[in-house]
Amino acid sequence: MRKVLKHYLGKWFSQPLAKWSYSLLLTVLLLTTINSLQLNSEGSILDQRIQSLMIEKSDMRRALQLLRQNDPSRILIGFEKVSGKQGGEEPKISLQLANASVTSIVDRLCQADPRYTYEIVEGTLINVFPKGAKSDPNNLLNIRVQHFQFHGDELPNNLITRISDLAPELREHLWMRAREYAKKTGRPLGGSAGSILSGNAPLPRIDINLQNMTVREILNAIVLYSMKLSNEPPGWTPISWQYEFIIDPTAPTGLGGYPKWDIFY
Repeated sequence: MRKVLKHYLGKWFSQPLAKWSYSLLLTVLLLTTINSLQLNSEGSILDQRIQSLMIEKSDMRRALQLLRQNDPSRILIGFEKVSGKQGGEEPKISLQLANASVTSIVDRLCQADPRYTYEIVEGTLINVFPKGAKSDPNNLLNIRVQHFQFHGDELPNNLITRISDLAPELREHLWMRAREYAKKTGRPLGGSAGSILSGNAPLPRIDINLQNMTVREILNAIVLYSMKLSNEPPGWTPISWQYEFIIDPTAPTGLGGYPKWDIFY
């Protein structure tokens, strides 16, 4: 088959008009490739320069919010807060930056609060999390889910806030710990369903099928999926996620506190 194609293509390109068309085709392909490379280079949100950013006595969450406000449709965040007691004081960050790239700004934030580090996911999503979080066996975001799927019309926001119901291994772990605590203390089991957002606008179609991923990786995948939705009509704004664990030894969760998944605004 390859020899036949080569024979006929060779005969076609021997014609003057064909040679001109072939040259034009090569030129168009070359220009398209060059433009694509330029867009990928110049259009990267991580290299985008923020003209001015002032952060005054803010914690890491608020500092990242101020950064994201510069371009909320393209600066995507996955934020895991350092665990602490409810109402506990956070170290304050004060920075005044000008003409700085997004990546360099996140570098400076992690230098200002060295409890945190970060990773870039798929060249787009900025994951900021406590140092050592990914190797902590007690961290719920490290639970590995063998099969996560969702098919239906839904806001991606609700997949974030209800991840504890939708991810099977996470759901089973939370139920087991709460049940053990209730049996040990004699206290009744409590509900832990996340909030559900709704509205009058038509819901986007979501088809997600993920295999062998941690809860953290699933949250990232949902955010990246929301970016895909933003490129389709009617165009939904991409979301970001945040997670925090509030320490409370008396929590009926049996975890020594309360986990909370939410949208990062």
